[in-house]
Amino acid sequence: MELFSHPQSKPLPHYRRKLDSDLKVCGVKHFALEVKDIEKEYHELRRKKIGFLTGIENLGKKLRYFFIKDPDGIFIEVVENKIA
Repeated sequence: MELFSHPQSKPLPHYRRKLDSDLKVCGVKHFALEVKDIEKEYHELRRKKIGFLTGIENLGKKLRYFFIKDPDGIFIEVVENKIA
């Protein structure tokens, strides 16, 4: 995955800077990437000093996720889905 920022991009509006307020506004909020080993990916992104919004969260017993931000503040969900 490549995360980059365009030097002439407009700033992210204030209401889009926090996950809880952004999710309440209609439109594209984030995209998700599914991984096989969430612990491995979490530690790899921490090592690369990526900006985190959450730690690893559990949604039931088989779905785990965390959120990071790209350089412009766009939310990216990393999810491990063992439901199948």
